[in-house]
Amino acid sequence: YQTFLTVVRLVRKWAKARGLYSNKLGYWGGVNINIAVALVLQLYPNACPASLLRKFFLVFKSWRWPNPVMLTKPHDAELGLPVWNAFQAATMRQVAPMITPAYPAMNSTLSVSRQTLQILHEEFARGHNVVDKLYKDWQKGDVLDKEKVESGEMWKELFEPSDFFISYPHYLSMCIVGPTQSDAQSWAGFVVSRLRKLVSDQLGRSLPLKKIQLWPKEFSACVAERSALLTHAQRAN
Repeated sequence: YQTFLTVVRLVRKWAKARGLYSNKLGYWGGVNINIAVALVLQLYPNACPASLLRKFFLVFKSWRWPNPVMLTKPHDAELGLPVWNAFQAATMRQVAPMITPAYPAMNSTLSVSRQTLQILHEEFARGHNVVDKLYKDWQKGDVLDKEKVESGEMWKELFEPSDFFISYPHYLSMCIVGPTQSDAQSWAGFVVSRLRKLVSDQLGRSLPLKKIQLWPKEFSACVAERSALLTHAQRAN
């Protein structure tokens, strides 16, 4: 269990640093990471945390989606709840299914789109390259700096913040405002929940773009013109 917990924490830290920690926007959340690490632990039950982390990136950089990630086969307890089935028409359109092990089995990555899966795959490949290089250096007998090992600095490259803000020639930012903080938060939650649909169903299909990446972190600093705020009469309509 301690090995599982250690790797889950490392993967979660990596996902947050690389802008991949958001189930709502089509990436992976906490439940998805737990299931993914548990699957790798099933495959390599005797691996130490460092080896398991390397295997994690290896497994998912080469995973043949849309083959589902499953810890156990879905079981229908016949209690009237829908259970995930690989042969249903709606299921066949799912991009990267990851099935929950408990009844009723369902796809926990339903929000993943082809655009976000592309980003995930690139980051899995990058993560594997970083960890695999450390592993090969150790295998060759290269002496690792003891201070770097103890302080965790040897893993610094893996957890480097994403270069999202210098990677693209064009960006689209969205400023969400409201008459009160409560209204702004409610409106922001609604807008964020629709961003994934905007990217996968609208921009991804209508524009000739090779790559679209959503950034899951919000910024509190937002400058909006007073003319952008709706009056009470406009909000009533």
